[in-house]
Amino acid sequence: MMGSQKITRKSRSNNGSKICYYVIDNAPVFTEEIMRYDPDKLISKLNPVVTLKDDKRSYVAIFERYDKSYVLKVPRDKNRRQWIRFTTLYRRSEVKKMFDNLIKIKFMKINTNTPVVCGEKRVNGMVIDSYLIYSYIDGRPIRKAEYPHLIGEIKRLHNQGYLHGDFHSKNFITQDGKIFFLDTTFRKNLLGSLGCAYEMVYFHYNKNTDRSLLLRHEETLTEFSKLVIFIATTYYKWLKSWKYFKRKYFNSSIGFNTYGN
Repeated sequence: MMGSQKITRKSRSNNGSKICYYVIDNAPVFTEEIMRYDPDKLISKLNPVVTLKDDKRSYVAIFERYDKSYVLKVPRDKNRRQWIRFTTLYRRSEVKKMFDNLIKIKFMKINTNTPVVCGEKRVNGMVIDSYLIYSYIDGRPIRKAEYPHLIGEIKRLHNQGYLHGDFHSKNFITQDGKIFFLDTTFRKNLLGSLGCAYEMVYFHYNKNTDRSLLLRHEETLTEFSKLVIFIATTYYKWLKSWKYFKRKYFNSSIGFNTYGN
């Protein structure tokens, strides 16, 4: 049970591997069909109608069942990296974290996709393949004029003690005047005002927004808000330089992941 949402865990063995599924209560009937397939066979079985992304990092596509649209997401990069596989021995996989995050966000009355099912294929206890299925929202991208509304939604999240984890306009859409969160790493804010300020700085520098939007967030910070924003800005610039250095001189296959990816 998470929030008010009941989750059922099912599993089966298959040729030395273990396939685990997490399904929401009252899930669509097609989930029984999905759970008959191994994760690596799922894409061909679902016959997606639109492929949104298909590269080394991830596969994202829309498929239809019973006149409704759903999204299939496969985090290929996370499934492949040896270090991340190893960490699934003692912590949740990427898809399970995304699945849980969607449930938490909905419980907090913030608009987002409805999770349906996530699946994991484990060998020797490690997740080597996985996927997530959730409802599709037919909206449009956020426009610059709507950034103040978007910041208001992020502020609601911050006020409940959480950070988005990748505050970028591409991770939101709008439908009927409402803003929907599409993709979030969604983590507990352990840094207080600094965590809130960093997300605003990250958004400001990625979208080249008017600095007044950044400073408008000051009411959520302490009386040292300008200092906090300065520290967050300095950290953001350092982190951006470090990521560039890492990409240029290190093999990305080591599986090291940094906040903001």
